[in-house]
Amino acid sequence: MSLNDHGTLLNSAEVRFVRILPGPIERVWAFITDPEKRQLWLAGGTTATQTGDKFQLEFKNRELETPSETVPAKYQEYACTIASEAILTRNEPMSLHSFLWGGGEVIFELTPEGENVKLVLTHRKLPDHEQVLSVSGGWHIHLAVLISKLTGATQPPFWSTMEKLENDYTATFDLSAMNPELGFCAALYLEAPATKVYEALTTSAGIQSWWTETCEIGTTEGGHSTFRFGETSKTMRIEKLVPATEVRWRCTDSSIDLEDGSTSSEWIGTEFLFQLKPLSDQTTALHFQHIGLLPKLDCYSECFRGWTRFLSSLKQYVETGKGEPFKAES
Repeated sequence: MSLNDHGTLLNSAEVRFVRILPGPIERVWAFITDPEKRQLWLAGGTTATQTGDKFQLEFKNRELETPSETVPAKYQEYACTIASEAILTRNEPMSLHSFLWGGGEVIFELTPEGENVKLVLTHRKLPDHEQVLSVSGGWHIHLAVLISKLTGATQPPFWSTMEKLENDYTATFDLSAMNPELGFCAALYLEAPATKVYEALTTSAGIQSWWTETCEIGTTEGGHSTFRFGETSKTMRIEKLVPATEVRWRCTDSSIDLEDGSTSSEWIGTEFLFQLKPLSDQTTALHFQHIGLLPKLDCYSECFRGWTRFLSSLKQYVETGKGEPFKAES
C-alpha cells in the first residue's frame, strides 16, 4: 500500500483513507491530538478529552507550504488563518479519536502493525458532493504532510498537489450514473490500467487474488460464478461483460453467516455493478454498486465492512500484485 493512496468514497457521503505510519503509536497519537504537533500537519487550536467537549481547530495552511510556492487564486480563501469549532464524540487513547467537524464526523483509528501503525481516517455523514470533494483533496495533502513529519521524507508542494488531487477526486468520485439509494456504492482511484482491473474481476486468478481463493468463475454472459467463504457461498449469474468497461452480476444463491449465529440469504436477487473509467493509460476510476444492499437488511453492517475490506484488497492487488483475499482454513 502506497503512503499516498487516494481515498475511497463509500455510499456517496463517506471518505476513507488508510496509511501505514512509522511508530511508536504514542507518537502518532500525539500528532493527532496534541495541538502543538497537530499544527505541524493539519491545524493547531485547542484540545478536548471528554465526549461532548468543544475544541478549536486553527488552520494556517501557508505554514505548510514548501519554499517558493504560489497560492492559486481559487485557494486564496484557504490561505489565511481559519478557525473552526469541533465537538469530541469519542476518545480512546492510542486507539480512536473522533469529532464532529466540517459538516460531518471525522474518525481516526489506530492499530499497531509490528513497528508501524495503521491509520484509518474516515470523514462520514458529509452533507453534499461539493463537501466530499473539498475534504478529500484536503485530507489527502494534509496526510502527505503528516507522513513527511513522521518519516523525514520530502514534503510535496502543498497547493499544486492539492490542485492535482482535486482533479483526481472530481473524476473518480463522479457517481452521477448511480443512485446511492438503490444500494451500497463506492468509488476508487486505482493506479492500474482498466484492462488489468477488468481481468481482476473476470478471471479465476484475479478473483482468487483479492476476494476469495475458493471459487469457480464463469467466463461468458449467462454463465455462473460461485464464490466460497468457508461454509458459506454466493452464486452469481453473469449478466454483462464489456471488456475494460463494465461487469454486472446477479445473485442467484447465497448464504451469509451473521454475527448472531444465524444465516442470511438476503443477497439473492441483488445485483453487482462494476464500472471502469480510464483516467489515463495507467489509472482507472472504479465505480461499484451492490444494488439491493440496503441498511434495512440484517446483513448490511457485516456486508458494508466486507465490501470495504475486499475493495481495498482489490485496489492492493491491481496496484501491487498482492491482495488480501479470504483464505479457507486448512
